[in-house]
Amino acid sequence: MYKYFVPALAFIFLYSGLPHKELRFIIYTIPLLNYCLAAVFSTIWMRRHENLKWKLGCYAMILSLLTNFLLTCGLTYVSSHNYPGGDALTQLHEIEDPSSLVKVHMDVTSCQTGVSRFLEANPSWVYDKTENLTNQELIDEFTHLIILKDDFNRPRNFLLRESFKVIAEARGIDALKDIFPVRISPTNSAILVVKRKFI
Repeated sequence: MYKYFVPALAFIFLYSGLPHKELRFIIYTIPLLNYCLAAVFSTIWMRRHENLKWKLGCYAMILSLLTNFLLTCGLTYVSSHNYPGGDALTQLHEIEDPSSLVKVHMDVTSCQTGVSRFLEANPSWVYDKTENLTNQELIDEFTHLIILKDDFNRPRNFLLRESFKVIAEARGIDALKDIFPVRISPTNSAILVVKRKFI
């Protein structure tokens, strides 16, 4: 077991020295670490009848597996809310008639939270990701906006609120406030789908 555990741990330790860290750099060690843990659990399970120490180890092992399962379910639910931009674009496709003329602008935040070319499902619609457009340009050139709720509600975006109405909202991590009353972040992660009032 040590011949698998030590290299995996050394690999993680060496990569920890990099200034830019991502899980994808060390994900290759997870099967090795799982194998080592399975070997330990197997030993504990096989020796559980020998004495109290092994029996308590067996209970701890079962408890750790149940805890892991519950954490996996909880974190999977949390991560399902990580992409409100993609959810907003999907909602737009569900709301609007596919044959209608749609020119949609997607802001930086929505593009960073799930909007991708794969979601641009209607070839007759115009999808735009141009940055640093003025409010007047957004009003003149687009029928719909996918925009961060906090940005839409800023005082300087008064013209946008006068010209567009909210037709959908992808709440993102803020949806967790229904379960946990604590605010996860000081900013609002909700992405709005807004439609120009007069087309």
